Amino acid sequence: MIFSNLALMYQDADKQQSAINCLFEALERNSLMYGAESIKVANSYQSLALAHFDIHDFKKAIEFQEKGLSILRKVYS
Repeated sequence: MIFSNLALMYQDADKQQSAINCLFEALERNSLMYGAESIKVANSYQSLALAHFDIHDFKKAIEFQEKGLSILRKVYS
């Protein structure tokens, strides 16, 4: 949670790469703590998708959004 919050602060300060680095850290920690196919990990992927969308890296944004969606489909089916 703290890395996600820090990422938001970096995004507000227009430090997108620092925000993305924090989001990757959050993804790694959430994966270790909750499992690779948890809702927390899906949310991390969605946050990474939005961060990449903000820097116009649409290919990565779609990739991360699809990963998050795939996890959510498994969790809720």
